[in-house]
Amino acid sequence: SGLLRYLAVNVERLTGAVQITLVWNSKPTDIVKVNNVARGSLPAAASLQHLTKYLIQASGNTSSFVLHSLWIHFHSSWKHDNAIFGREEGSWKLIHGPDSITEVLNFNSTDWKIAPKIHLRFPPNVFRQA
Repeated sequence: SGLLRYLAVNVERLTGAVQITLVWNSKPTDIVKVNNVARGSLPAAASLQHLTKYLIQASGNTSSFVLHSLWIHFHSSWKHDNAIFGREEGSWKLIHGPDSITEVLNFNSTDWKIAPKIHLRFPPNVFRQA
């Protein structure tokens, strides 16, 4: 019954910046932006607007919290659905920052000129576990 169902966090290891995804308990059509202000089913729209603004501003006010990107994933789940991320079209909304974090795989080699570097991109719907 709550609006914020889950919080997904990915960390870009090189920079320490965080990619945050707010999994919001509504459909994307429930909240639309008009003139850069969320309009729709209150209090959902007002709560979401306030939370996203706070997270973006908090990142600028401290060096200990660096926001890489902020996403909203609209997932109006029901009691028999335990999936964190849904598959509905149009359910992902980038609010702030780049669309994915990047990790670089460096392979050890005696000759650094031929050692391949592989760049991996992680959008917010990719789940990683160490």
